[in-house]
Amino acid sequence: MTEILAATIGKPMPTQPLLLSPPTYCNECGAKKFSFESLHFCCDNGDISIVANEYPPELVRLFTAKDEDAVNFRKYARLYNNLFAFSSIGGKTDRETYKGIYVFKLHGQIYHSVPDLLPDENGPKYLQLYFYDGQIELEHRINCFSELRQDVIDILMRVTENNPYARFFRSLKEVNVNETTNIIINSNTVPDQRVYNAPISVEVAVIWPDSVSSSHSSWPHILVTAKSAKSHRIAHYYGCYDPLQYPLLFPKGECGWNQGLKKISHGGDRQIASELDPIQSCAVHITEDFLDAEETRKYLQLSDVSARRRKTKADRYISAREYYAYKLQIRVGNMLLRASRAFLQYITDKYIKVENTRLDFFRQNQDTIRDDLYKGILDTVQSGETSAANVGHKFILPPSFIGGPHDMKRRYLNTMALVQKYGKPDLFVTMTCKANWAEIKAELELGETAQDRPDLVLEFSEQS
Repeated sequence: MTEILAATIGKPMPTQPLLLSPPTYCNECGAKKFSFESLHFCCDNGDISIVANEYPPELVRLFTAKDEDAVNFRKYARLYNNLFAFSSIGGKTDRETYKGIYVFKLHGQIYHSVPDLLPDENGPKYLQLYFYDGQIELEHRINCFSELRQDVIDILMRVTENNPYARFFRSLKEVNVNETTNIIINSNTVPDQRVYNAPISVEVAVIWPDSVSSSHSSWPHILVTAKSAKSHRIAHYYGCYDPLQYPLLFPKGECGWNQGLKKISHGGDRQIASELDPIQSCAVHITEDFLDAEETRKYLQLSDVSARRRKTKADRYISAREYYAYKLQIRVGNMLLRASRAFLQYITDKYIKVENTRLDFFRQNQDTIRDDLYKGILDTVQSGETSAANVGHKFILPPSFIGGPHDMKRRYLNTMALVQKYGKPDLFVTMTCKANWAEIKAELELGETAQDRPDLVLEFSEQS
């Protein structure tokens, strides 16, 4: 605001950015907090807790070291991740070559899908690359992208040995995979992410038995066939959405966000059990002590049920925005922030996922947002439609959906109201953030550049 005020009174713009107050740290989750950040943005004041597994030392070195192979890995992090991904990412990406800072741009919807088990005439890809012996698998991977190094691929192949999805698909080379072979990929492996949530191979996928009726394909799982003419889509609300697409960011196959994740204050029986002292609960020697302990448990359960009734669903469950706001915080050892160009794709993908969840809510709750106030005759007349045959059912986006038509109309009306009251503006001032600011460089880790941390650059840009 100081810079904008200086411009309005004719003073020269300052060459140095505004000094920000020293960062503080959240007492609940340890996230670094910058100026003007809300208390509940990172972990909802301790009500959200997601435990991350430690990264393999070889992968940590590639993310952080200055060695030649590590520099190559970070430069082509997206290609290395796509090389080992089990699913493909689809959408309208901008393939234009940028002369300046690298960005990952995507337009419209984004899709994750897995291929058939048997490769087509174009050769093996994605999860099909895991069906071969080590040397043949290495040769196939080297031939995919000419920019990648064989020694880095060797390291990543060893890293993926602990990935449950990789272990399952590599085990298929011992199975006679034919055109009738099908597998089921479990949509969600771990419902509670307050514990180390690394699944095992038998939990992530199974071979589909021929004796089971195909009518069960409507289960909330992914059925992958050996040969088919359709893609096997991964819904954005599946927990396997993240580990299948980003095996280098989740090397142990950690389950991502799904709709069943509860907040700590609404953890049900699991949370109630953790509140009781296990030593005291076992030290019951007489009947009166046992009855007293039972009454205490019943009281806690009834209190929890009554609290759940008073709370809405949004208060009980972790939303997609809250989940990824927690995951992307600056904390010690958060390797997601060190993933370079793979990190850019990841945050773009997650932003679209959050938008998808919001659109799903509006689609399923049209009565809640009183869509009858927006649709029907009024909208038809306003748009100039004269044929009743062209009037159909529409899903209405309320003004709370940023970028929607009603949101843009509200912004326009607010702007016109300001002009009507104060007159036409004299200046239209925009602010940009320079990547060489000392404040930004001070927050970068060793070997990082400003283009690797859009979350950090945006933070300083907004506060300036």
